[in-house]
Amino acid sequence: MRQTITAMQTGGLDQPKVFVGNYQQVRMLTVPVTELVGRKPSPQFAHQVGRISGLHGMIQRDFKGAKRVNATRDLPDYVNQNLMPDGTWIGPVWKFDIWLPAPLIAGEELIAGVQEYDVDPFNMGFLLDGESRCYALESMYLAEQDEKRLRALLEVPLVIQVYDGLDADRAAQHFADLNGQGVGITPNLTLSHDIRDPWTKVARRVFNDLDIPLEHEARQVRRASDKVLTMLGARTMVAAVARGVSAVSYGAGPIPGDVEGQRVDFDRLYSAAVAWLGYVFETFGREAFRDPTLVLRAMPMIAAIGALGRPYYTGDSPGQVRARAILQEITDWSGGPRWNGIAGKYNEGTGRFSVGSGKETGYAAYRALTDPQDAGYRALRV
Repeated sequence: MRQTITAMQTGGLDQPKVFVGNYQQVRMLTVPVTELVGRKPSPQFAHQVGRISGLHGMIQRDFKGAKRVNATRDLPDYVNQNLMPDGTWIGPVWKFDIWLPAPLIAGEELIAGVQEYDVDPFNMGFLLDGESRCYALESMYLAEQDEKRLRALLEVPLVIQVYDGLDADRAAQHFADLNGQGVGITPNLTLSHDIRDPWTKVARRVFNDLDIPLEHEARQVRRASDKVLTMLGARTMVAAVARGVSAVSYGAGPIPGDVEGQRVDFDRLYSAAVAWLGYVFETFGREAFRDPTLVLRAMPMIAAIGALGRPYYTGDSPGQVRARAILQEITDWSGGPRWNGIAGKYNEGTGRFSVGSGKETGYAAYRALTDPQDAGYRALRV
């Protein structure tokens, strides 16, 4: 069966072909990403993988670490958020750049500059840009059982640009240009502009009402600015009011919308967070969360202090009284020996304290604040 694409030839030395298509056409033009990054290709694609795996390995980043997490967890979540049950794609249209080993076969010119090209099934290539997004679509397609959803995945709209017959060196240079010349976007900036995430929305409302300015772009609050927390820190702090200290483990990723089998009531969370965090900032003052000598600016501490306010979400009045008392019991929040192993590490030789990060530190900090059996609890109350 003859397969074709209709594309416009662009300018420049390499004159790539560009067209508006969908994921099904990407499958037609490229070797599946799962075959290229897997341990052993299937018999169906072994020949094609053998032809291009060397160049693919030279050009593309290894499929591990943050790239793997993004492709296997974050991007499928994003696709599910943006692919509606009726098959409508509501997100931005992704652009994929494809490399093919040999030139496409020109067919009939339909109108000036727009031409039909025959697709040779033996001339399959790989993605110069968009590999993680393609992996997400591919893995979802392979795992899907519902025929309607399968069709919807195949029809996800894409802008596709094809570099056909490019030699290896120029293909490698194009990958470097496509992936290295842009300005990176911080997770904090991504969160700040995410209008769909309910956790970000409620955090923005809470801090707006408390009149506490947030850093929406940089990874950290700059000393010269008037900002108190990053958007990521604010989101984590508010999420902890509902979810407890486990909120620290999600970072900038999606946070589940349920707690202990119940859907989160975001209106109730808003009221609880305003009440608790209002008390927190009244007690400490805003500058305490900007002070580099205090542990309060550390993300695990931000989560732990937010988690103290969970009784405000659950309606536990005695728990609310206890949470307020804890803030009064601890009189020294400066980074020093007593916080060693709780909110970070203290170097006796230099006298410097390095604030910690990650969920382990968050849980340690929360135990030290709340658990009388914990060694950290006693150390903070000496």
